[in-house]
Amino acid sequence: MDNVPLPPGGTVALQATAQLFGGGSLQTLLEQVRDPIVFVQSAGLKLDFSYSNAAIWGEPDGTCTGHLDVQWARGPAARA
Repeated sequence: MDNVPLPPGGTVALQATAQLFGGGSLQTLLEQVRDPIVFVQSAGLKLDFSYSNAAIWGEPDGTCTGHLDVQWARGPAARA
């Protein structure tokens, strides 16, 4: 069954029957349990930024700086 294109996960069953001369028959059943696909995706983002605050009359009244660091994962790695 390695060359049969089937989706992963679940049980695959293949039954074959051969009709013999004289009316007899032979049967065989092959079952295979296939493991599901394990999907893992991760990503990260880092951002450093700064900007100036403008007062009512357009004069700068301060500067703000910051750092943003985001990491996330989906799938089995996310649970570890």
